[in-house]
Amino acid sequence: MHLGEQFIFDCTLDNIKVGDSVFVLNFYKEEVTDLDYVEYDETDCNFIFRKGETSKYKISWDFNASGSYVEVQYGQNGMWHKMNNYDWNEYILTANDGMTVRMVCQPSKKQIDLTVSDFSIEEYEE
Repeated sequence: MHLGEQFIFDCTLDNIKVGDSVFVLNFYKEEVTDLDYVEYDETDCNFIFRKGETSKYKISWDFNASGSYVEVQYGQNGMWHKMNNYDWNEYILTANDGMTVRMVCQPSKKQIDLTVSDFSIEEYEE
């Protein structure tokens, strides 16, 4: 999906990846980050940190979900952790090599109507 464009998606069980219970949203890497050491895995639809050291990143987002439940998550040691608690729109993530970031929707409706106007990963400087 392109940032800023409305995304309408019909939900079926065929669209959920085996082993997951959510719809993982697919983005264009160049619209989310320009960091060379952040890779994008199109199969799993997540961003992977490969800097070689632990670093801090500012993850920010803004979306209109039209009633759909959306989570921005980071993955570590096989577990997913929610970043958009309490209506936050950014999170400072301390990430090791191999940690991941993704945005997902819960399959609670027959159709997802979503516009993501911002989703970005950048280095955090205190």
